[in-house]
Order: sequence, then C-alpha cells, then structure tokens
Amino acid sequence: MKHLFAVCLLAVLPSLTWADKIPSQMLGVWATPNCTTAEDTLVFFNGFYLWLGKDDATLSGIELAQTQPEELTRLEESDGYPNFFQVLPDGRLREVFLPEDAELAATPEATWDSVDYENCGGTLPRDKVMLHGEAMAALTVASLAQATCKQDQVACATVLFAGIDVTGDGNLSTAELARLFRVAGYLAAVSEDDGATNEDLAAVLATSLPVAPLMASAIVHSFDYDDNGVLSLAEISQDRASAIEGFEPNASNEMSSQVDRMKDALKPLGRLLENFSR
Repeated sequence: MKHLFAVCLLAVLPSLTWADKIPSQMLGVWATPNCTTAEDTLVFFNGFYLWLGKDDATLSGIELAQTQPEELTRLEESDGYPNFFQVLPDGRLREVFLPEDAELAATPEATWDSVDYENCGGTLPRDKVMLHGEAMAALTVASLAQATCKQDQVACATVLFAGIDVTGDGNLSTAELARLFRVAGYLAAVSEDDGATNEDLAAVLATSLPVAPLMASAIVHSFDYDDNGVLSLAEISQDRASAIEGFEPNASNEMSSQVDRMKDALKPLGRLLENFSR
C-alpha cells in the first residue's frame, strides 16, 4: 500500500535516478565568489543540479559522461551539453566553460574560460534561503532517498514521507502538505527549458501562499479517516496498492526520461500558480 505514496512523491519531487551520477566530492552547495556574497550558486544532488544565478534559476538532470577528459570531470545534461568541473586542492570547485563556437565533443583547453566556487557544505548562501530554501530541502530529501528507493519501494515511501514530515511526528499537517505544493510550483518553474527568473519564482511563491493551504486542506479532508486533522502514511496509501502494480524503480535507466516525466507532471501546477498571480 505504501508504494503509491512513493509514486505520488515522484511527481512532486525531482526524478530519483537510482544510480550514482555525480562524484560524491561534488555534492552540496558551491558559490562564487564566496558563500557570503554569492553571485552564482551551484547545488549538486545525485543526478540533477540546481543553478541559482543573480536573476534566475534552473533545475537540470545531469550525469557523468562515458568518456572523461584528463584532470576534469565531464558531466552531461539530458540534451548532451557538457559541463566541466575540477575539485581543486584547496577545496574549491572550478568550472570550465565550453566556448560558444566549440563542438560538444571538444576536449577542454587551457585557454577556456573558468570560474571558481567556494564550498558552502549543505547550506545555501543567506540571500538565497528565502526564495530557494524550501525547494533545496525537498531536493535534498529526494537525493538522499535514492539509495533506499533503489532497493525497496516500500521503504522508499517511508523515507520520503519522513522527509516531508517537518515536525517528525509521523503525520503530515496541512502546513506540511502546503509546503509540498509550494515546492511543486517552484520545481515546475525552474524545470522549464529556460528556467525561471527570480521575479517569476517570487510570484509563484506569493500566489501559492494562499492557494497551497486550500489544496492541502482538500487532501487532508479526503484521506483523514480518523478525523484527527493530519495524515499518516497509512491513510495516504490505504487500499491503493493495485493502482501501481508492476511499478519497478529500475524500469528505466535513462536519466532524461525520468526528469522529463517530472517536468510534465509539474508544469500544469506551475502554470496554474502563475495564472493566479496575474
């Protein structure tokens, strides 16, 4: 019965890619020029990354390329576009940029432009928290859950549920569900091909503040069988196991196909929130 809840979460959290896609030393938050006065911020999760620029943000799937250059790590987005990185001896992360006129298969050269990022651990720069903090928390849950979800879909549902349960009391309140809907709207926006501007994200957040609690309340009223005002995992998954018979976490090894399914699932919600804000 718990299987269905995990499937539902895959629709509002980024795709769980079921494999190690990013070198472990690169996971976490990186900012340039530093974590205090960040202009650009990169947040690496396992199989996807969140880019937070000065004015916009983008969420993209990414994985190790089959062929690696010397000294650098080549990561490829779902369309094959390469990104080159190197963890420096002093702990910074260097990104080397493919020139506009270069072929996608080009080998990095010393003349290519680059930028260095400071390691911020798992903490966003302070000025990024208000707009991106909730999504960062949800993406971290999804990333950390991958090892469990790869092995056991029932345990996967439990881990994801626990990640959404902010208070840790074993139930989801209206506020916790509303937070999930806010994150869904955010992810829908940043998953668009061109990402989303900070103004767009602020509008989605402002719109979701009154809308998300209404949606969350409807969910609680639909599944709160013991009428205690909150939802347990058992209530959410009650009598619906047959709906996902045959679902396998390893049904596809294609990173891009799962990222695309996540985008398709979230676009309607993101557009709904955007329309409310107009």
